[in-house]
Amino acid sequence: MVALSQRMTPLDALGRVSEELAAAERDRLALVARRDELVTQLRAEGATWVALARAAGTSRQALMKRG
Repeated sequence: MVALSQRMTPLDALGRVSEELAAAERDRLALVARRDELVTQLRAEGATWVALARAAGTSRQALMKRG
């Protein structure tokens, strides 16, 4: 998290925070893609939607929409 220092103006801080948000979003998208790959793999191995949803901490319907 960015702390506003004497050297960093609020405008600089805004730019830095925006960069950090963009990086976090890239990380989130990569994690979602990895989860989708795992769901596909586990479904091919016979895992149920209920078991996958429980492990993923989401609803069966949400996983099925992505898969």
